[in-house]
Amino acid sequence: MSAFSDRFRRLASSASAGQIRQIATTDRLEGVEASSFRFGGRHSPLALAFISPNVDFDAIAQSLAALAGSTPVIAVSTAGELCSQPGESVYLGRVDKRDSQNN
Repeated sequence: MSAFSDRFRRLASSASAGQIRQIATTDRLEGVEASSFRFGGRHSPLALAFISPNVDFDAIAQSLAALAGSTPVIAVSTAGELCSQPGESVYLGRVDKRDSQNN
C-alpha cells in the first residue's frame, strides 16, 4: 500500500458521513474563515477548491491554505464543468460578479 493510499484511507475514515459544505465566494474569500474548515470542532479531512481562471490562482490557493490550517487543500482551476448526482448537483453555474476583477 502506498503512503498516499494509507493517508487517504485515514482521512476518509475520520470524515463523518454527509459532512459536506459548499461555499461560493469571491476572490476576496468573503464568508470563508478558519471555522469553515471545521466540523463539530474537528478539522475537515480535506478541502477542495474550484478556482475561477479569471483570478490570481496562487494568491487564492495560498490564502485558503492559510485559513485551512491542518486541513489539506486541493485547489484546481475550473470553468464550471462539474458533474452532478441524482437529487444533488455540485455544479455552480455562472454567478455575476463572482470575482472582483469583473466588477
